[in-house]
Amino acid sequence: MLNSNDTSEYLKISTDGLEARSDVLSFESVRCTFPIDDGAWYYEVELVTNGVLQIGWATKYSKFLNYDGFGIGDDEFSLAYDGCRQLIWHNAQSSKHSHTCWRPGDVLGCYLDVDNKVAVFSLNGNSLPSMSQIFHKARKGFFAAASFMTFQQCIFNFGSKPFKFPPSTSFSSFNEKGVLSDRERLVLPRHKKIEILRRMSVKEDGCQLCYDNHAHVTLRPCGHDGFCSKCAMQLETCPMCRKQIELVENTNNLNAAAIASSATDTTSVETQSETLTAVDATTDTSTTSIHDVSNTAATSGSSGSGSTPDSHIHIRSQLKHMKSSSAAARPSSSDCNLNSDDQTIT
Repeated sequence: MLNSNDTSEYLKISTDGLEARSDVLSFESVRCTFPIDDGAWYYEVELVTNGVLQIGWATKYSKFLNYDGFGIGDDEFSLAYDGCRQLIWHNAQSSKHSHTCWRPGDVLGCYLDVDNKVAVFSLNGNSLPSMSQIFHKARKGFFAAASFMTFQQCIFNFGSKPFKFPPSTSFSSFNEKGVLSDRERLVLPRHKKIEILRRMSVKEDGCQLCYDNHAHVTLRPCGHDGFCSKCAMQLETCPMCRKQIELVENTNNLNAAAIASSATDTTSVETQSETLTAVDATTDTSTTSIHDVSNTAATSGSSGSGSTPDSHIHIRSQLKHMKSSSAAARPSSSDCNLNSDDQTIT
């Protein structure tokens, strides 16, 4: 069946995953759910409309650029049959074929032999010569795929019912080999998908492309980040600035270094705090000594006979010296935190 999770955003897919239609002014594309890596395979498409559709084969590397008009057959990883314009498309290059223009009700047959590197298209059982250009870049992982212009519609048969024009050689059908869970078979309408997306929570550090994985790489030389390694490895140019990507840098190592540096800074701060505590203790001791000297001076003054101007000068000199020592020992306001409410050092 068609993969409702591997399609451009505006393509409509039926609940059984076998019929698709486009009602928008863009080139909408879709791939099926099951890739093939070897052997010979076949599926059919019945035309509901006779406009521009490009139907054939594509790998996961084929790009869906619906607003730019790029679909199946417009890159090196896909091959498509166009029955309206009577063309075969590959790598955005077209070649004329001998079939007449298709009409509603016509049946397109798509055959692919991976082992022998052969692709064949047929219209109502009339086959074109075999072709192999899709195998120039791709070797495996082929999906049945199609692109739709405005108001185009068709029905796919992957083997759920008998084929109308099966090839004479042996082949496999997708329904014979492919197995899907109930969840994978579920096709939701667009408005239901949007509703589910609105309820989803997106990770703050999630990848900007898939929103599933942690963003931990930086693209060089442009320096843009916010992507996971899985998505970054599929990019050729930066999605932000379109510059060519020369290097994908893992920033996890840089973050680890930053965390280690932060831990070192924290240890340093704790050490400074212990030093400040020791300085405060020293200051308190100095203050006590000052009070002791003051008391001694007062006692000496009250005795009368032992009090001389020289002794008072000497005591004041000692007080001045000890206050200077206390001021030098006490840390400045720039070296500690001052609580403005209770004026205490914390």
